[in-house]
Amino acid sequence: NTAIGRGAMIGVAGSKGVSHNVAVGYYAGGVMDSAKRNVFIGSNAGRYNQSDENTFVGYQSGYGAFGNYTGLENTGLGTLTLFALSGGKSNTAAGMGVLFNNTTGNGNVGVGTRSLVNNTTGSYNVSLGDSAMYSNNGSNNIAMGYRALITNGTGTSNMGIGHLANVSATNLTNAAAIGANAYVAQSNSMVLG
Repeated sequence: NTAIGRGAMIGVAGSKGVSHNVAVGYYAGGVMDSAKRNVFIGSNAGRYNQSDENTFVGYQSGYGAFGNYTGLENTGLGTLTLFALSGGKSNTAAGMGVLFNNTTGNGNVGVGTRSLVNNTTGSYNVSLGDSAMYSNNGSNNIAMGYRALITNGTGTSNMGIGHLANVSATNLTNAAAIGANAYVAQSNSMVLG
């Protein structure tokens, strides 16, 4: 283990099984116990991590839920990425605040400031663009473009590709909006913008 910074991996003292970890920054990996193969760089990055194979780079990236952080194989690059994570696994977040509220969602990919910011339990979503899928909590959705699928809530298997491509309701299924400002209003439909 390598710890650099005040409080970095401070919880490791006396712990058994903690190995192959790197923590750099104020309380980075602060209360880690029995975790392996993690990298935390930044103030409070991975502070409450209790699991394996996570990488968090940035201020409070992967901060985690105290005493309940079991998510593994997550990657957060940027300030406040995957901040609320407790049990989600295999998520990738790049950009400020991406997947900020994600707690137990799995297999999500978010790239772009505030992408998937309010997702908590939705899984297997791909979101590329500033504020894309901002309100999402559904699963199996794809959004590409500035604010694409921004109103999608619990909707599943939806697609929004293009600047402001969106759905009309929060709960549509199998709906696709393709093109700038494309807007789909019903499930099992496609609109070309």
